[in-house]
Amino acid sequence: MNALMQILFTVGLGAAIGGYTNSLAIKMLFRPYEPKYIGKFRIPFTPGLIPRRRAELAEQMGKMVVDHLLTKDAIEAKLMQPALKEKIVMFVQVELMKWFESEKSVKEVMDKLGIDYLSVDNQLNRFIQQTIQRYFYTNSHMKVGEIIPSEWQENVEKKIPEVAEYILLKAQTYFASEEGKQRLTKMANDFLLNKGMLGGFAQMLLGNVDLGEKLQPELMKFLMHDGTRQTVTSVLMKEYENVKQWDMKKVEEYVQADAIASTISSFVKKNVTAPLWDKQLNELVASYKEPIKEKIPVLVDKVLQYAHRHIHEVLGALQVEQLVKEQVDSFPTARLEEMLLGITRKELKMITYLGALLGGAIGLVQGIVLLLIS
Repeated sequence: MNALMQILFTVGLGAAIGGYTNSLAIKMLFRPYEPKYIGKFRIPFTPGLIPRRRAELAEQMGKMVVDHLLTKDAIEAKLMQPALKEKIVMFVQVELMKWFESEKSVKEVMDKLGIDYLSVDNQLNRFIQQTIQRYFYTNSHMKVGEIIPSEWQENVEKKIPEVAEYILLKAQTYFASEEGKQRLTKMANDFLLNKGMLGGFAQMLLGNVDLGEKLQPELMKFLMHDGTRQTVTSVLMKEYENVKQWDMKKVEEYVQADAIASTISSFVKKNVTAPLWDKQLNELVASYKEPIKEKIPVLVDKVLQYAHRHIHEVLGALQVEQLVKEQVDSFPTARLEEMLLGITRKELKMITYLGALLGGAIGLVQGIVLLLIS
């Protein structure tokens, strides 16, 4: 009986020592978190192994992620998987449809996205102003005829006879009216008055004759004459040719760049941006919704192909190894311990149990040896 108790004692003691030493060794991987001192003397094995080698651990984890986990080949293979493309297409389509079916105005959507529509208006105005000013400055040495496209010039030349016809037609309409007749009378009387004695003598000879009534038919004949139409057309054509020889500096003397920019900005704001901000998003994209939805798979495929071709540059720009190192290095030691134990807790317990088992086996052997010796 004493022999059995002796063996059980040595087995239990060995198991306790083996289990405890393994458990202590595991704890010493992490604990203590900080170095401990007796006076100025640092106690050995403090801090624990992982806190002491924290920087090396962070560096090695960064290398492990880059070299064995987030590798270029692994990411390229993942990008080319049809299942991934299908998931991305479905996600983009669902999210886009939420926006496309929204009854909110463009202004409300922009507010939700943190975009100030007034700022967009101001930026657009500045863009128009800078573009017009830059255009005049860059082309200041060029002539109007060099800037205007030849097709436009041909169209203007074709329209000049019509403009001449329109001017003469408006003149005929005006001078055929009572107002036009009175204007002719006044012009004729003013003309004679300005001629002094000769004008007075002419008025005396004419007596009470209405000069407007006499001049009106003759003026109408003049306005309807083919020669008059040809003359007006010729004058307009000559002036048009003169304008084509102007350089942009001269054009700016008549029409200021700032005035042009202001006019264009006002037109855009009144007819484009102001109605756009108040328009409902679903109404705005109604005609584009289906075509965009159909193009999403193609766009996603192009994005994935681009990512596949440039994955090396992307990974280099992200500096994954450095990112992982910085993150691990910034973790509190307690959190790092929790993470590692969360992964290896079961295996570490088995190591503790194995230590107890080996200690118990050694105690059993020691008990038997002591019995044999005694």
